[in-house]
Amino acid sequence: SFSGSSDPVAPCSPCEQPVATIYAPKRVSAPCGNATIDPIKLSSSNSISPSGRPFQSVKWELVSAPSGYDNDLPGDDSLNLYKILSGANSLTVELEHPTLDALALGSYRISLTVETFLGQTSVADHVLEKQASGITPSATITTPSKAFLSDGLTLDGKVSTSSVCEGSEAAYQWSCEKIVRGGVESSCSLLGGEDEGASLSTMISNEDLLSAGILSGDAVTFTLTSRFVDGDKSSQDSLDVTFLGSSLEARLSGPSGLVEKEGELQFSAEDSSDPNDPQGQVPMSYAFDCVRQDDALLPCFDPVEYQGVQEGGKWSLNVSQFAAADVPYKITVTVSKTRGGETRQSSASNVIVLTSTQVVKTGISRFCGSGRSCPTTHNPT
Repeated sequence: SFSGSSDPVAPCSPCEQPVATIYAPKRVSAPCGNATIDPIKLSSSNSISPSGRPFQSVKWELVSAPSGYDNDLPGDDSLNLYKILSGANSLTVELEHPTLDALALGSYRISLTVETFLGQTSVADHVLEKQASGITPSATITTPSKAFLSDGLTLDGKVSTSSVCEGSEAAYQWSCEKIVRGGVESSCSLLGGEDEGASLSTMISNEDLLSAGILSGDAVTFTLTSRFVDGDKSSQDSLDVTFLGSSLEARLSGPSGLVEKEGELQFSAEDSSDPNDPQGQVPMSYAFDCVRQDDALLPCFDPVEYQGVQEGGKWSLNVSQFAAADVPYKITVTVSKTRGGETRQSSASNVIVLTSTQVVKTGISRFCGSGRSCPTTHNPT
């Protein structure tokens, strides 16, 4: 039997709202000659359900279409976009070439409504245009919408082969439109000198991202512009990429375990690293600390105000200044970086126990045969 107490669970107020998103090509082209239009996907897999639970309902709808295209069109229902969308209840809808072939030229406004188990809803819209053949290549960005800042970024796309007629030459150009940080937009200097060419792919290094002032958490808008070399019209596809930050990697070298109570102790955190900034363009800060593990309220040093000597990422301590022997001391370094109001930190620790007895020091070496050197992976140095 239950002998405890209970508390009522009140509904959240205000509740975190869901976010509906649609990622899909912005246009398809009528095929050249006897070619077949490549199938496309309407994806809302990046929609956010705050609780992490699946959405209670997913509703697609064709809100508007060119004149003459309506839900009463005769023929196979599988070709009618109205009926395909109204019957879909998944986060992804695939439109095959017969459906796309049956679309009249013009713009189709598609709506998505997601609902959480709490009854909260969010709506997203997307406009899909079907254009005549030979106007512009139908190119779509395929780069994921999230990327680690430390890895740099590869921008890539694909083009519907049926949209490029025989003898036509397509040209593509990438640009960076804006950086959004905390809801505030700023200009983006990336890809400023990028020339158009036949390749759909371009790479941006981690160093270039940092030089452009991009931080983890920033959402950056990239645009792919496509055109035919002998044409005067172009089409665009855009994507917001959110950059994820990697944690700093704190490393502390120096004595650990039993340490003789004499001389100086040298600790170094200079091997700490930042995967986001391997070249060290943003300086790292170091803060050293000592805590007694037998009683955290007791001071490490005598006198209490003793702080040792710190030079950058190195900390030197005189053993004679420790308050007691035969007790564990935890030596910790916290490395940090601050940029654009964002601070990242990481810590590493060694535990030492000062002893008045002599500490036996040993080493390990490997013998790999007379006149032979050991493989690097077996070399203790």
